[in-house]
Amino acid sequence: MKISAFELIRAATGPLMILIMLFAVGYGAVMWERSHQEYLTVKATSMRFVSGQGVPTSSNWNMSIVNNGTLTFILGLVCQRTPRTNDCNTVAPSFSGYNPYYLKHGQSTWFMLANVNTTLPVWELHLQGWAWTSNQAPSSQDIVNVESVSIPTTEWIYYNSTGNTFGQ
Repeated sequence: MKISAFELIRAATGPLMILIMLFAVGYGAVMWERSHQEYLTVKATSMRFVSGQGVPTSSNWNMSIVNNGTLTFILGLVCQRTPRTNDCNTVAPSFSGYNPYYLKHGQSTWFMLANVNTTLPVWELHLQGWAWTSNQAPSSQDIVNVESVSIPTTEWIYYNSTGNTFGQ
């Protein structure tokens, strides 16, 4: 059996074309994904003292955030981490399935932080959030569903109370 050069080229062309197509489609998909990244994040914009709690180490504050991600952000629990014990005490409530803190890209909101521990100059705040991809505002049942079946993202925000500055 003699194989001609034409048959050899023809036999190699099919698999070669398939490989080229697979690599081209794969590369194109990766490039599209990298140029159209979607991410979920918020940025703290201000912190303002509201009132004391009757003890010198605890007070209430108003915090403002802006959604600087590309996806709509549903804010969940906000807690303040205590470094010595590694606890994270809730300072902003979840509202039992209804959460008015639904932010589209570029929107901002404020909320009260209650019973903030002010003994350390730098506070570590953890903000839980979920992505909301619908164009409609989420209902209270939508929020319950998202919170019960999805893993939240957590933003760590550091607030220097002596310098009134944020870090992330």
